[in-house]
Amino acid sequence: MKSTAIQAKTVYEQDTAPNDKGALWLDTSKSPTVLKYYNGNEWDSAKPTQTPLEYDKAVTFGESDVTVTNNNTIVNSNNVELGTGRFANYSPSYDSTGNRSNKIGMKIVPQTDLKGMYGYENNGNLTTAYILDSNGNVLSSQSIGNVGNREVEITQNMTSGNTYYFVADAGGSSVNTTRYNNNTFTSDYYDVTNGYNAGEDSSWQYAWRDIEAIADAPNGNSIIEWSGVRSITEWKSVTFKRTLDNENVDVYLEYNNGNGWNKTNNGNPIPRGYDLTTDSNISQDTDLRIDVNISRSNTSNNPRLNNVYLNWTP
Repeated sequence: MKSTAIQAKTVYEQDTAPNDKGALWLDTSKSPTVLKYYNGNEWDSAKPTQTPLEYDKAVTFGESDVTVTNNNTIVNSNNVELGTGRFANYSPSYDSTGNRSNKIGMKIVPQTDLKGMYGYENNGNLTTAYILDSNGNVLSSQSIGNVGNREVEITQNMTSGNTYYFVADAGGSSVNTTRYNNNTFTSDYYDVTNGYNAGEDSSWQYAWRDIEAIADAPNGNSIIEWSGVRSITEWKSVTFKRTLDNENVDVYLEYNNGNGWNKTNNGNPIPRGYDLTTDSNISQDTDLRIDVNISRSNTSNNPRLNNVYLNWTP
C-alpha cells in the first residue's frame, strides 16, 4: 500500500468506482460511507495506520462546524437551494394623516405568481395585516410586527393576473393612519392600481409606507464556511455534487490570506476536483470558503448544491 495513493488530489463521492485510479473514492454504496484508494489491483479501504486526507465537509449543511449564510437561498433536505425573496419595492408619496377604523390599504395585481406580501406600516397604530380577494374576502391575516417593528410578512399564494387587496386595520378601533397619493406602480412582480378603504376601491392609498412582493427567487447565493482548530500541512482539493435541473449552480472558491476574501481561479467557478496544490493563491495558512451562486429561468426547476468537501493533509 502506497502512501502516495492515499494523498490523492481528487476525491470522488459516488456509489461506483471512479476511472481515475490515482484519486480517492468515497464509496457511498456503503453505510457509513467508506474512504477507498486503488492499491494497484483493486479499490481498498484506507487503513487507520495510513495518513488519509482530512475533510472540511458540508453534507447536511447542518454540521456543527459549518455556517451557511443565505441570500435568497435556504437549506432544505440537506441541500442548498433557492428559496423565496422580497422584490419590487414600492413607496407611495405622503399626503396626510387621519383617524380611520376600517380596513385600508392598496389594490394589488400580481404579474407573476406570488407567495405573499411584505409591508412597513408608518404610524405604528395598525395591528393586523390582511390579504383580501377581489370581493373583499379575507384570504389570510398576520399580526404586524412578525418580522420587525411595524413590519409584516404575510403568506398567501397570489395568482398572476388576479386582483387582491393588501390592507390593515386596528381590530375595528379608530386610530391615526397615513394617507398616500394614489400613484401607479408597475413591476415584473406586481402592479399597484388603486387604493382601498371601507370595502371599496379608493382614490387614495393607505397603511403601507413600503411594500414588496414575496416570490420564488430567480437567483441567490450561499456562503459556506467552516470553523474549528485544525493543523493543515497542505490544502489538497475541492470537490462537490450539484443538481442542475436545467439551470445553473456555480461554485466559487474564496480565499483569505489576511487581506479579505477574494475568488480564486481568476474569479471563475471551479470544477469538481479542483486542485489546490497548484493554486498560487493558497498556502497551508490560507482560510477557504465556498460561495455557491444558483440561478434559474423557470421557478418550477430546483437547482441545488448537494454537498461539498475541502480536502487537506494534516
